Amino acid sequence: MDMTIFTLKRSIIANTAILGTLYNDKGLEVAKTLELPFFNNINDFSCIPFGEYHCKKDNTGNYRYWKINGVENRVGVEFHNGNYASDSNGCILLGQAWSIMRNEKTNQMELAVTSSKPTFKKILDNDLIPNEFSLKIIS
Repeated sequence: MDMTIFTLKRSIIANTAILGTLYNDKGLEVAKTLELPFFNNINDFSCIPFGEYHCKKDNTGNYRYWKINGVENRVGVEFHNGNYASDSNGCILLGQAWSIMRNEKTNQMELAVTSSKPTFKKILDNDLIPNEFSLKIIS
């Protein structure tokens, strides 16, 4: 049986964040994404490179959503909630929409994804992401 393929299309690549959209295997939008900019794939400082990765429901990580496996020279990469690039250490944040919001931690206006926790609740309650899938990251 072939593994379900989800696609993350990176649409806006800025100096401070990368904004994208996660699509399911039928091409329907699941969530908006926010990642750190690419910085030579350095653990905790960079988004992961373009490519295809194996993702699996994670019961042991920091957030316990989905772990992204097979990222060269990286460990602990996950999908999880958060609104700003500073909420990510190289992971993929999911939310409802893109926005520019004031980050209360920095008191700066920053690129963001909105409603991250409610988006995860919707995804989990409706089984919008399977326990195991292949993730293809494109631009």
